[in-house]
Amino acid sequence: MPKKKIIVKQYTCLRDSREQQGWTFSNSVYCTGTLIKGLKTGDYSILGLEDTFTIERKKNTAEFAQNIIQARFENEMKRMENIPHSYLILEFTLNDLMKWPLNSGLPPSIQAKTRISKKFLLSRFMDFQTQYNTKIILAGVYGKDIATSLFKRMWDLYGK
Repeated sequence: MPKKKIIVKQYTCLRDSREQQGWTFSNSVYCTGTLIKGLKTGDYSILGLEDTFTIERKKNTAEFAQNIIQARFENEMKRMENIPHSYLILEFTLNDLMKWPLNSGLPPSIQAKTRISKKFLLSRFMDFQTQYNTKIILAGVYGKDIATSLFKRMWDLYGK
């Protein structure tokens, strides 16, 4: 008896056109690949689910430290409140945060001059945890893997 072929409808990953050094998702059983497009909120989404699902990404503690003192980032977090499935993926660990500015992505000459303390970074991290419904994931080196898993789950919920 011949096996039935299962047809899986694929999703298309969206990456914001302003995202610097962003992730690219390749064609797979589930994904058609990555389309670069301007997004109103977040850095990543799925074509057709932009108002339902978003991921904001911070590649290191230096980027996070720079963003948390900007009103623009606070406004982004507020916009993410209107998206049912919003995620902030931090590509560093709590250990990285607590060792600030070591391993931050800042050159050593700048590390010595930074006026942002690890206590302040931790305080702002906790503020975001308590003030917003966005799920914050300290992903370390697994940010893209976590994003891939989230894409699949969102597609299972909304895309088929």
